[in-house]
Amino acid sequence: ATAPWLAGLHHLESELCVAAERGALEALEDSCRTAVGAHARLDGTTLSLVAEALTGDGTLAWRREWAVVEADLDRAVALGRALGEAIRAEAGDRLLVA
Repeated sequence: ATAPWLAGLHHLESELCVAAERGALEALEDSCRTAVGAHARLDGTTLSLVAEALTGDGTLAWRREWAVVEADLDRAVALGRALGEAIRAEAGDRLLVA
């Protein structure tokens, strides 16, 4: 169980945004060998996510933006993973920095 004082620090909007961003970065295999980023925002119950990945030299980029309505934690993670996987499928090994 969460301590009452800690529950007061919980911010649902931040949790949903971070979950979506982390889902995208995990799908894109975020490491020191990849150039990727993600930014989520919540407007009411609609969670929007933008993710971008670049080749190591920055000459090629893949950017996607998707959204889900009635966002919850599971939908936020799924949004991030789906968006990241779509970019990864298109970019393939070109994302890895040599």
